[in-house]
Amino acid sequence: MLPVVIIDDCALTTAILKSIAGARGERPVFPFTEVGPALEFLRGTRAGVICLDYTMPDMDGITLTREIRRHTQNAAAPIIMLTGTEDPSIKAFALEAGATAFLRKPVKLPIFKELLGRILPVAAGPEAGLYAEAQAG
Repeated sequence: MLPVVIIDDCALTTAILKSIAGARGERPVFPFTEVGPALEFLRGTRAGVICLDYTMPDMDGITLTREIRRHTQNAAAPIIMLTGTEDPSIKAFALEAGATAFLRKPVKLPIFKELLGRILPVAAGPEAGLYAEAQAG
């Protein structure tokens, strides 16, 4: 079973999302609070879904999404972009960069759980765009 990878510089956010994503204990979840180790992991591991923050100190989420799409074996893996930023253009930039879905922080946990439930069973591929309009709030 392909893992869920969470990349967010806030350890509390990664812990909360990890508890939701791994609630049943059937899917491995790998949380990262730094971009470098996360990218290194993704270069060697296929993910079932990648959840990442837009605002991080090392690299913004849009650049990270492009890096994941171009330089890892996760070119087609679903990516959920999370942000607390109110700028509406960020969503457009994230989707253009290759994000599959976009959620605003604070993440509404039932919406995150439901989104994971829809994304995880779907093989990454052309269907990925079906989830682009997921929006909390």
